[in-house]
Amino acid sequence: MRLLCFLVLLVGCSSMPSNKGTQLTFDQFNQITSAASYLPLNDRKRVLLLTRFPEDEYRKLYSFDIETGKRELVYDAGQSIGWLDSDEPNNIIYLGIDNKGDEQYQIYELDLKTKTTQKIIGHKDRKASLISTDASGNQLLIRSNHLDRAEYRPFIYNRRTKKLSKPLTKKGFGIGWAKMDWQKQRLVITKSRNNATSDLYEVNLKTREPKLLHATLGTSYSPSYFKGDRLYLNTSHGKDRVGCAYIEMNNPKKINWVRYDNNKDLYCFYDKTNGFSGIWSSGMGRSTTQVFEGHFGKEQSLTKNPETELVKRVKKVPGKVSSYIVERFPLGKPPELFFVSPEQDKQISRFNNSGLSFDQMAQTQDFRYKSFDGMDMHAILVTQKQWAKGSKKYPVIIWPHGGPDWYAGHEYYPYFQYYALNDFIVLAPNFRGSTSFGKKFETLNDKDWGGGHIKDLVWAKKALKSLPYADLDNVFIAGRSFGGYSTLAAITYHPKEFKAAVAIVAIGDLFEFMATIPPSESWQNEFKSEVGIVGKDDKLIRERSPFFHAEKVSIPLKVYHTENDTRTRVENMDKYVARLKELKKPVEYEVIPDEGHAPKKKETWEKLLKGTVDFLNKQKETTL
Repeated sequence: MRLLCFLVLLVGCSSMPSNKGTQLTFDQFNQITSAASYLPLNDRKRVLLLTRFPEDEYRKLYSFDIETGKRELVYDAGQSIGWLDSDEPNNIIYLGIDNKGDEQYQIYELDLKTKTTQKIIGHKDRKASLISTDASGNQLLIRSNHLDRAEYRPFIYNRRTKKLSKPLTKKGFGIGWAKMDWQKQRLVITKSRNNATSDLYEVNLKTREPKLLHATLGTSYSPSYFKGDRLYLNTSHGKDRVGCAYIEMNNPKKINWVRYDNNKDLYCFYDKTNGFSGIWSSGMGRSTTQVFEGHFGKEQSLTKNPETELVKRVKKVPGKVSSYIVERFPLGKPPELFFVSPEQDKQISRFNNSGLSFDQMAQTQDFRYKSFDGMDMHAILVTQKQWAKGSKKYPVIIWPHGGPDWYAGHEYYPYFQYYALNDFIVLAPNFRGSTSFGKKFETLNDKDWGGGHIKDLVWAKKALKSLPYADLDNVFIAGRSFGGYSTLAAITYHPKEFKAAVAIVAIGDLFEFMATIPPSESWQNEFKSEVGIVGKDDKLIRERSPFFHAEKVSIPLKVYHTENDTRTRVENMDKYVARLKELKKPVEYEVIPDEGHAPKKKETWEKLLKGTVDFLNKQKETTL
């Protein structure tokens, strides 16, 4: 099961920095927001919008009038709301709320009339996810570890009786994900074996016994939806890419391909209630969505400029034929919401109140280079478009992405816009191990953290000589999560390559990381294949842990961490920074309270964005 971290962030700006290096203030940049999630309502007039507007300290739930653009606060949880969902009829709204960013989401039912919520499942240190509901909306399929923190199992919650069923799998049989055929009472689940392998089972709901359907090392089987006796799934069965296929439940061993592309990963979905299907594709740093009438009937036109404008999400307007609320954006620019039908294509949101046009914002480009072993590499280059025409040179931030199973792409990424609008070139390499380039490439950094993929970052720096406007005397490195680990590894194993570094929610000691990650099967198996097995691969793990080689760090380092991070624990970074200070290394450290791995609050964004720019600007004036 992929442990991805998909962050939808809310920031903005208001005036273009000049070529003289004028710094864009965070208050200006904060005037751009975006939708963390959205949901058209059955009245066909309003959209529920989960977002943080510029005046908000954290993410709240609003309603948004499609015609007038008028917004109204629906629910303030007193902290950021994590996610928004609904039942199949789209009548009942559900919210995921955690404990100040710890990602242990509890499920709340929202009453739109009274604007109040009631918790239906969840408690401290436990997590619940809403997978689906039946056609009536009265039965909810939920994945939760509320009985055993280390084991996620499927449950059914009945809205009428207010009761949660016994787990649908036996003790010791945790799951990665699940899909239910409510009509025929069929349950399929996945179990994770490693970061590239998830096995597919059908569970007998009477006996709770699992029946293995597919298990192939290095292959993922992710169930998407049932249609009749067919289970549609997204899988890499026998191939290097993920594609859309189906199996007949009465003859499950045969894989029947629906959509496959040698150059992209394809993920299919189907909304039976609203009568449309779709494909989300990802390849070479570009991801976009296509939709079709019915089940892969006529394709719907969602943008007139598919080469330069990407579609992030699509929601059908209930009861309106071929009418959608579409979230789309020019490459690298902030997204907006549009109402799209055969007759209309109109923008209905105005998240950009900065005064900056898209033309004035930073641009993303594909950047290709050769790495240390001759391998062809791809990166995203973020610049202001006028830089290539001038004679001025600009400092550079090499940005290793998080994940580790993720990629740098042409989506709107607030870090990139803020840095570039403050006169920093950003180069984000898709080093070996990145997704969207095929599963063989994706597994190249397995048990090689701190090795080849770090050299890919160093060789990206070397490739900057092809940019005449890059200041090669001021090349920095910064990243968050796995990108934070990569930052620390880069300045440890290649200490003379970068002038200064910023690490956000990073990892210093891989032994401690493996001991403190969530205990669920998916997490444990993921990182045993990524990092190594403690007790078996100790030599490698010690060699690739920056903590044990802290004496090699020689450049200024700024470290940010969050208090409630359950992925990369703050104690790990406390120990790493203490070791640096003991060695009298130039390190600054700030722990941000009441936040988790994925920052959501305005105050946190100001620290991370403005703080990074201020720190790196100070280092530009120094000489190594």
